[in-house]
Amino acid sequence: MSDDDALPRVLDIISAAVFYIPAVTYCKAFQGRSYLLHFDAQNPFPGPLQGRASHILDVAYLFQNYAQFLTPEQQGVAVSLAKKMIAFVAGEEPWGKYDDKGTALVLTDKEIGEVTFDKYEGRQKVIWEIIQQMGGDKLISVLFGYMANAH
Repeated sequence: MSDDDALPRVLDIISAAVFYIPAVTYCKAFQGRSYLLHFDAQNPFPGPLQGRASHILDVAYLFQNYAQFLTPEQQGVAVSLAKKMIAFVAGEEPWGKYDDKGTALVLTDKEIGEVTFDKYEGRQKVIWEIIQQMGGDKLISVLFGYMANAH
């Protein structure tokens, strides 16, 4: 595999280990109500991450400070996300709580909706499966152990 093909895959694994796995792990372990958002919108901005879901794009959707660069569909998703986040901050239930079915709010660049793990078909489906089989903590330990010893 070329470096250009390998780099996005490696970045996906690292992103999952640093951001996504801890979020799922905390949701599973938390005794109270918890809510999981799976941000799967594609980055519309020119550059190496264009067309890929990427960290921080969720902030642009939430604060809508780049709305003029989004399609009307993406703008609608951004407004919906902002309303849900405001509801959450106000103490309201923004979407269904995370439960033993793995319920999460999944956001793409075209839609927003609640999905359970068994119905989810987006990116990082494999990560969900690994977390269920071996736990997120073990996966993170293996990844960071590899990174610490990589030369």
